[in-house]
Amino acid sequence: MKKFERINLLMDTTMRLVAKRSLVGLSMRMVSDHSGVNQSMIYKDFGSKEDLLRMCFVQESEHISKLVGESLHKAMAPGGEINTKALHDFWHEIVPKFVEEGDRMLYYYEYKEHASSFYIHEEQWLYNATEENYQDFVVNHIVDAAIHYSKRIIRNGEPDSEEKREMVWNLLSDGLANMI
Repeated sequence: MKKFERINLLMDTTMRLVAKRSLVGLSMRMVSDHSGVNQSMIYKDFGSKEDLLRMCFVQESEHISKLVGESLHKAMAPGGEINTKALHDFWHEIVPKFVEEGDRMLYYYEYKEHASSFYIHEEQWLYNATEENYQDFVVNHIVDAAIHYSKRIIRNGEPDSEEKREMVWNLLSDGLANMI
């Protein structure tokens, strides 16, 4: 197996294990057992469990950021305006993509929640909201809500539907109404 294939296998295995079990319960031995890769090789490739977890998070963060950017661009009104309709369309565009991510989304959520309570600062997240940039602030809240909603759909095995998404959007948009 080539090095890049092994690294991808290890990262996929790690994200799947964290999604199924938890971040705290993960061990390098567990990754080794489930991937079939010798534990010493995992340490050679990543250095430590924390480095493996961080690398998985960086990869998934970049992927999610790309999904968000593409979906937001597709939903924007002509001229790049972000209005209520654009945000509504963005919500309906991004949620199915997040649900499709499955274990990777669960990993992202688990790592983000764990890391933010320990050593990652909020200003490093996906969309950096400042008082001067209200649009980013609003989009950031929609992305967070989409991540939480997707997590519930994936983890509970519930079906996702336009109707359910619309119901959640209505609740979310009521809360965002004064910000838009």
